[in-house]
Amino acid sequence: RTHTGRLHTGIAGASMGGLISLYAFFHNPQTFGFCGAMSPSLWFANREIFDYVEMADFIPGRIYLDCGTQEGTEEIRDVRRLRDILMKKGYSSNRDVLCLVERGGGHNEASWARRLRLELNFLLGLGVRARVIARIE
Repeated sequence: RTHTGRLHTGIAGASMGGLISLYAFFHNPQTFGFCGAMSPSLWFANREIFDYVEMADFIPGRIYLDCGTQEGTEEIRDVRRLRDILMKKGYSSNRDVLCLVERGGGHNEASWARRLRLELNFLLGLGVRARVIARIE
């Protein structure tokens, strides 16, 4: 058996799944209490997700964002831009939002697998071990 309710229900994905997870978190606040977006495809649909998140209500919960340096400067800039939008909405860094850029990380399953434990620990409130991965701000 599992716990029910939004505080115990999250959504996470990588690439397009990361983008969809962000959308679902803000679109269905009654369902999701946390969201993970690994290497989210923030560029999709002319970057409309930025306006969507900016206009959305503040939704209590945890949000994990990441990408790797091998994904490119545009992707890094987009992840940081989303982090900044979330901070302006009232989310707190390292408490409500964890945003990291993995040195050497790419847009691939091997990179996401390296970061998954960190993502799950943060989203489930189990604490974050900084030495698990190289973090760049």
